[in-house]
Amino acid sequence: MTNKSQTTNSDNSDVYSRAISAISNMFLKTIDESPPQVKLLACICGVIFFLSLITAAAFNASNQYNFAFYSYLSTLFFFAIFIIIFLGYHKSSLRTNIYTIWTRLVPRMPYSENSMKILSEELNNIRNEAFMFLSCNTENNTIDQENIRANVFLPDYTAAEPGDVCTLHMPHLLKVNMEGHPDENIKFRPRQGITGQVFITEESSFVKTKTDDAGVSVFDGSYELTENQEEQVHPRLRWIVSIPIRIKNNEHRRAAGVLNIDGLDCNFSDDILNMLGYILLEKTAGFADKLSVLPVVKTIIGWEGG
Repeated sequence: MTNKSQTTNSDNSDVYSRAISAISNMFLKTIDESPPQVKLLACICGVIFFLSLITAAAFNASNQYNFAFYSYLSTLFFFAIFIIIFLGYHKSSLRTNIYTIWTRLVPRMPYSENSMKILSEELNNIRNEAFMFLSCNTENNTIDQENIRANVFLPDYTAAEPGDVCTLHMPHLLKVNMEGHPDENIKFRPRQGITGQVFITEESSFVKTKTDDAGVSVFDGSYELTENQEEQVHPRLRWIVSIPIRIKNNEHRRAAGVLNIDGLDCNFSDDILNMLGYILLEKTAGFADKLSVLPVVKTIIGWEGG
């Protein structure tokens, strides 16, 4: 059975190919967001650049080295003009959006049905523990068991948004009490939603929703949800407690996913949710141990810094 110590050189080459792909996507996205005049100037410089390069090669092949030399200089000149135009317009956004690339070990999906059932049973046990704790710490002691939900988000590096290298999704069987709910198949980018933020920071956290004028649960803008994601949020969602699933990565444990417990139609104080998060740390470590023995792959998660 493949495990974290058996990551091959092919995995490393796959990491680099995904790095090139991610950076290319980021570059193309930036070009696409440029105004028409910047696109036009960049296009003109690009065409002249390639024509100069072809002309220089032709002169060189015919032994006309002086002409080839000046053609090469023209090539460099127009390439420099292209870079100046691009960087000149995007210098502020590039200064805040360029990051240092880093990697982690993450699950190599898909897993066998038997492996998924083992993980599903562990997730059910964690949800049951959370329900028992909350039942003992509510004023009316009448929490509906169906209103305490659980899910696990894992990175899918085969389906990423432009500029990203993975998407966080809930695999089959790793969601409890969510069948038929509007957020049953919701996905996040790294740093998006509390799930995406915990995945990056690797620190446990919780969030409470706010209620709009229509009585629907909403999150504040700091979680950067899209309009589509906001529509998927369960209207009765009141809070989420998120715990990073840390598996061993060399000498350290790094987050390979996020485990969430959330509640519908039930409110708790910050102290209770903090305590629940603390209790879930140990339980989530047990889930991580079961995940650690399954196949993993080294992949780029994102960029730090900027």
